[in-house]
Amino acid sequence: MKLKNETTFKTADLRRLMLAGLKAEGINPRGYIIEIGASKRKKKWWWGHPEHDTSKERPDLRLISGLGVYRRKWIRLGIPKAWWSRDLARDEVEHLAQVAVHEFGHNLDLHHEDMVRTFTIPVPWVGDLPVRLAEVKAKPKRDLVADRAARAEAKLKEHEGGLRRKQRLVQKYRKRVGYYRKALAARKAANK
Repeated sequence: MKLKNETTFKTADLRRLMLAGLKAEGINPRGYIIEIGASKRKKKWWWGHPEHDTSKERPDLRLISGLGVYRRKWIRLGIPKAWWSRDLARDEVEHLAQVAVHEFGHNLDLHHEDMVRTFTIPVPWVGDLPVRLAEVKAKPKRDLVADRAARAEAKLKEHEGGLRRKQRLVQKYRKRVGYYRKALAARKAANK
């Protein structure tokens, strides 16, 4: 399984969750491509009947989106960007798993008429699987003034070297021009 993670969450956590889902559904993970990025959903979509919808307390769970292609081993899941600054809560992880299972169903050539509502998909295999933020390694701060000073010194040396070379060439050609002027003057004087 190849997992493309475009979020701030740990890739290892997402991989564990997706592999557990594939295993629970009896799907071979070999050759699967799962992309996880930003949810494109802006509205809190409503589907199903209230008695089937367990998201009444958390309508923002509907912002998790998914896309699955029929008869292919590819899905894309979307997590709202507003959630990317914290670890996912248990119900968020469960709903992400439910959406993933729903999209796996599309890969198995199931259409919406053949499936149960997303919020009613049982995902007991989620257990305590976490989806945590990845640790962001702080980049060492660069001393921009020192970098610019070093670059300016290098350019100065480069141009000074070029200047000395050009000054030597000017001296060389002044001597040569002087020589030829004298030679031409001597030839002119001899021809008179």
